[in-house]
Amino acid sequence: SGGTTLRRWIRSGYAPHLVKPNVHELSATVGRTLRTVGDVVIAARQLVDVGVETVLASLGSDGAVVVTDSMALWARAPRTEVVNTTGAGDAALAGFLSGWTGEDSQQLAAALVRAVSWGSLAVGEATPVLTELRSVAGIEIGEPMAVRELTDAA
Repeated sequence: SGGTTLRRWIRSGYAPHLVKPNVHELSATVGRTLRTVGDVVIAARQLVDVGVETVLASLGSDGAVVVTDSMALWARAPRTEVVNTTGAGDAALAGFLSGWTGEDSQQLAAALVRAVSWGSLAVGEATPVLTELRSVAGIEIGEPMAVRELTDAA
């Protein structure tokens, strides 16, 4: 699984600049169940502590978090009808990368909003190909609410 592979890379001393696990892969990487957004942030911080510069963790309908050595942000799109989840993580990563240069907190927040937007758009498509690239209205963004239970705990 992705989590097992990531754990092997980290243990071998390879710390990539950016990783984008989903909550299940992050759980497998750190070797414990993640039940809340706070659990996800703590797990992501473990990866940052061993050299990963940025962790973008997708949480399904609970949104995504991005964690660096200096900050943690959470964002979530309004509920959308899920048609197909194939490629949603890839779409979220593409959205993040299309708006991120790693320069400041405002830019990191904008990249997270784009990641959540594109991931949300992707799950509403019948195929894993996005038909449009746009921001989704009504995205919540802010500091992670540590006690917020995950819909799909891992």
